Amino acid sequence: IVVAALDRKSVLARPSGHSIHQSIMKPIAANIDLLVIVVAPKPELSATTLDAYLVIAQQLGITPLIVVNKSDLLADHPETLERLSIYKALSYDWIETSTLKRDKHDRPILDKFTEYLRNKTSVLVGQSGVGKSSLIRYVNPQAQARVGDLCEITNLGKHTTTGSRLYHLPTGGDLIDSPGIRRFGLWHLSEKNLAEGFIEFAPYLGHCQFRNCCHQNEVGCAIIQARDQGLIHPLRVQNFHELLNKHGSDI
Repeated sequence: IVVAALDRKSVLARPSGHSIHQSIMKPIAANIDLLVIVVAPKPELSATTLDAYLVIAQQLGITPLIVVNKSDLLADHPETLERLSIYKALSYDWIETSTLKRDKHDRPILDKFTEYLRNKTSVLVGQSGVGKSSLIRYVNPQAQARVGDLCEITNLGKHTTTGSRLYHLPTGGDLIDSPGIRRFGLWHLSEKNLAEGFIEFAPYLGHCQFRNCCHQNEVGCAIIQARDQGLIHPLRVQNFHELLNKHGSDI
């Protein structure tokens, strides 16, 4: 018997179905402390997808953590570290993990990841194939999360998780695994909310020449001026434009 419904402090949701005209949002997880965004050198890092998650974290007031998994492959993919250096400069927390790479004690370099999860409710998100299931099995050996290989034809991940599941961690805290998603819709956010999700835009918002500025090619746009002055990284402005232009569709 349900005797009460408590307020949620946060809820991560995605559009239900594939139509952008559907207003129904499907909850993935609620009452989250930490949004763990898993990326990897392979499959190739999608900066727009990463930014989409960071926008959601900012809007919900959830702390994001960027986990660079399969770090043993970084030497062969220097472009991944180059892109991630942008987020390090913005003071986003990010750590490297690998189930293959070993530390000086011959252990997988996952201790820092375990410590971040301690006594928190965390949700794991990211592109398919980045190794979310492997991470789950490390922090909770009793978990039955399936591990899949990359599709040889598309180089994208195979979906090994079909439904959200909560794991109680032996070190304290809970970890929620969500289905691997390659697309994440932001159409339910306003253009203003989208811009606010880019944290380095904050000092310049409201200072454009026109109140309805979309921060693209308008005269007197404070965001574009900051980019041209080297105060905002061009890739972040480019990603904002891509998300804005895809505002009516899934990413």
